[in-house]
Amino acid sequence: MAPRPTRLPSPSWVDHPLARSGLPKHWVVTGYVCEEGKVLLLHHRKLKMWLPPGGHVERGEDPLRALVREVHEETGLLVEPVSSGEPDLPEEDRVLPLPTPHHVQVERIDGRHEHIDLVYLCRPVGGSLRANPESLALRWFGRQELPRAPLTPTVRRTALSALRILGEGHGTGVTKGSVRRVEPNVVPPSSAAPSKGTRRPPRR
Repeated sequence: MAPRPTRLPSPSWVDHPLARSGLPKHWVVTGYVCEEGKVLLLHHRKLKMWLPPGGHVERGEDPLRALVREVHEETGLLVEPVSSGEPDLPEEDRVLPLPTPHHVQVERIDGRHEHIDLVYLCRPVGGSLRANPESLALRWFGRQELPRAPLTPTVRRTALSALRILGEGHGTGVTKGSVRRVEPNVVPPSSAAPSKGTRRPPRR
């Protein structure tokens, strides 16, 4: 006789439609980049939405390489993720502990697939700010601007959380002048060719 499955506790996510859909799921990463008390968002050309940079984890990539690649492709910045907690694990040749994301969320994309999104908080460590042709603009949003900005509730709340954690008083580790801040606070796209990376639909 087969053992009966263990009954799980019943927090809200257990009965959410996304938890029971059974659709194929793709792994994606998102980076909320913070510097000097502001968070960087891009205005997606096709979707007409303000979103954080991010995209699919490609075959053979770990999530952190995908995160650094996607943020650099979409903003020109080199970033490092800030872990929400360091795992206390022994050193092993065959095990590599990765920084913990801020949170993980499942997102409905269409009726055929969903995304499992690893959402990281990041700080810039180099590069030069620039938008790629997929974006209409890049903009640094301050804490006072976020409540009035045209954002989805999830983007707004996560951006505010990122600023609480990585706001003023937290060093970014960026050498002065290594990240070129552009004024006014909107950067038009460059004329460079579109990125080869796969940009995901809105995940909010």
